[in-house]
Amino acid sequence: MHILLTLALMFVGVWSSSVPARQARQSPPRTLVLTDAVLIDGTGAGPRPGMTLVIEGALLTQITDGFPSDVPDDAEVLDASGRFVVPGLFEAHTHLATNPSAAGYREEVESKLRAYLGRGITDVRDMAGDARVLAYLARQTSLGELPGPDIHYSALLAGPAYFGDPRIRAASRGAELGHTPWAHEVDEDTDLGALMQRVRGAGARGVKLYAEIDTALVPRIAAAAHQAGLGVWSHWILQPGRTRALDAVNGGVDVVSHAFMLMHDASPAERVSFEAVMDAANGAEMLDAMSERGTILDATLIAAAGLRAPPDWVEPSAFAAALVRAARAAGVLVAAGSDHPGDGETFGVHLEYGLLVRDAGFTPLEVIEAASRIGALACGLEDSRGTLEVGKEATFLVLAGDPVASVDALATPDLVVKRGVVFSGPELRESDGPVAPAKLREGAR
Repeated sequence: MHILLTLALMFVGVWSSSVPARQARQSPPRTLVLTDAVLIDGTGAGPRPGMTLVIEGALLTQITDGFPSDVPDDAEVLDASGRFVVPGLFEAHTHLATNPSAAGYREEVESKLRAYLGRGITDVRDMAGDARVLAYLARQTSLGELPGPDIHYSALLAGPAYFGDPRIRAASRGAELGHTPWAHEVDEDTDLGALMQRVRGAGARGVKLYAEIDTALVPRIAAAAHQAGLGVWSHWILQPGRTRALDAVNGGVDVVSHAFMLMHDASPAERVSFEAVMDAANGAEMLDAMSERGTILDATLIAAAGLRAPPDWVEPSAFAAALVRAARAAGVLVAAGSDHPGDGETFGVHLEYGLLVRDAGFTPLEVIEAASRIGALACGLEDSRGTLEVGKEATFLVLAGDPVASVDALATPDLVVKRGVVFSGPELRESDGPVAPAKLREGAR
């Protein structure tokens, strides 16, 4: 007898609220079949109705038009009629462990991770924090012992002057300031090869270049990081005045963050308009270089929304939106990240989706691609996730609303499937109890 998932009633069950999350989560079925879905695969292609997805363990093994003929008799079959399936989403710019010693930190971060997963965020790129804590959180969410997205984090590299910043002091507490594997001073005398091995040992996927790094050092850092298999993620401008945006791109950085930050590449007198800033920053040449190199822009439009500027300057959020439009027109890859806590009801990354459509001219399909395929590319994970293709991990969302009609639908998945494990989106969003798997009802194929 096969199993039919009636999505509208999928949470009826008898799981005890006292069962720990690690026991209550559903083990990946041997074979899971999702039928009659409207598939949006994250590649930028349009919706494909009537599609069937076959998941074996953690992997997506078939995508077919109609029901496949070679499904085993004991497969579990989920009816997704009228539902939309999209890849799991990346939050490409967040900070989960800036100050793990703060009062209430553990409860707050665990609640945030749970809410992220319930809102369809299956992966986050953490842009510098305490790697001791991040490594633990990454382990727990990867194993399913803590409901949440997979965490891909960076080690921060900066010049010595930066290490007076209270945030990095908090993230380095208990260790030698400026000399931890996750937050390290760099200058022309640093043994970069040895440092990158320490970064890898801390579990980081990349290094983040932040401040006070001279232009000539950027390509050396990038080469050492790439040699060690690490991504190179950077603020677009390495302030104050050390490395300009074009130099960071040409230096081999893989991802640059904050579209609004390009304003700092122009003098105050040149910040009067988008055009004036672009001229001062060699903007057209830079966007062409990014397109040619495949450098990704982590735009963070929402992070610019609250920034203020003198009345004779271009407004930062308007500048950022214009820059993202220009980047998109030049063929630059744009990832969806926020670096923003949200408005109390909506995560910053979901606000980012709306701004990409409203202010930067993205279509909803382009937003889905920015939040999935390009997010995976930014993390160096494009071979295993980010798009729904045979052979990749079975990580996706099942949505009742049409995300092509409105990107708001991405924030309320009915189901979140992470490497074949099925979670209830509403359960994750609406309670703080142990995670129970979605309930399956018996029925015919």
